[in-house]
Amino acid sequence: MNFITIILFLFLNNTPDALIGIWLYKEDTSRIEIYKKDGKICGKLISSKNPEFNAGTEILKDFILIEGKWQGKYFLIKKDQWINAMIYQKKNILHFELNYGFINKKFHWYKEAKN
Repeated sequence: MNFITIILFLFLNNTPDALIGIWLYKEDTSRIEIYKKDGKICGKLISSKNPEFNAGTEILKDFILIEGKWQGKYFLIKKDQWINAMIYQKKNILHFELNYGFINKKFHWYKEAKN
């Protein structure tokens, strides 16, 4: 890859539109819709096989791009609390880094293929 191709790749993956869509968390088959709201990235749960999770629950809010990574709030459903989170995208995978208390958690979602 040449320099210009690398810059274009990084730019296109760091636009809000690159995040917009349906994402899958394969651990519990959850589907999350990511969208723009008031210029920031947000997300809500569409469906899940986990009976503790309710469709329509907002789980991402106020994400903005800071130094190449999206930073905002992630809702821990089981703890009923918002925590700071960082996400970054590599191709069709959205990587999460959550830090709360002494716990650091990493996981990822896959972009749902368009039919």
